[in-house]
Amino acid sequence: DNYVVRMFCIAFTKRRQDQVKANCYAQSAQIRKIRKKMTDIMTQEASKVQLRELVKKLIPESIGKAGIL
Repeated sequence: DNYVVRMFCIAFTKRRQDQVKANCYAQSAQIRKIRKKMTDIMTQEASKVQLRELVKKLIPESIGKAGIL
């Protein structure tokens, strides 16, 4: 459609089963890999459909819910 769409994403870290601390942070290298994978998926999903279909995908938040990461 020649539209430029700005998309945002967010990710959360999970505590491990044997973890005692309440907070959980990812290391910088992990963050870069996760961010790259997320942006690749978003770009791939957004570039192969029209704007109308993209909005239909974004409303139910179905793009990243498959547990790909």
